[in-house]
Amino acid sequence: MAEQNFDEFIQKLEELQADIQEAGKRVTARAIQEGKREAKDKTPTGKYTDKVFFMTRAGEQVHFTTGYKKQGGTLKKGWETTPVKRVGNGWKGEFYNNVFYGPYVNFGHRIVRNGVTIGYVPGKFFFNAGVAFMENHLQQYWKEEVEKAKRKFEK
Repeated sequence: MAEQNFDEFIQKLEELQADIQEAGKRVTARAIQEGKREAKDKTPTGKYTDKVFFMTRAGEQVHFTTGYKKQGGTLKKGWETTPVKRVGNGWKGEFYNNVFYGPYVNFGHRIVRNGVTIGYVPGKFFFNAGVAFMENHLQQYWKEEVEKAKRKFEK
């Protein structure tokens, strides 16, 4: 009788180990998706008008309205994730944005004319917001997975 209970206990422990590995993968995937969502929500979208204004070399002012209205959103649409994979004793995955000007918008940049810095555009730090969101919620995701495993183990 005691041997049967012990075998059952060992089997549950082995199942729990498998559940912990799956939980690690789920927590990592969820954290990455939520971080990406937060970064995407915070990513600014370009605002463009159909009005054109410029000065000619002769100093003449030119302005007109076009029938074409440019639409932003390329940076916001550029968010991607990598698949979650096992690395050592843990799990790894990433969210990223491959739009070439993304770092300039995120971290800010200088405005240079003829080799001279004439201004600075401050960063929006949307990527940092996504990473911070992910880090701040990781413990909560683990607690939820542990509770789910406990309920299964107690059955």
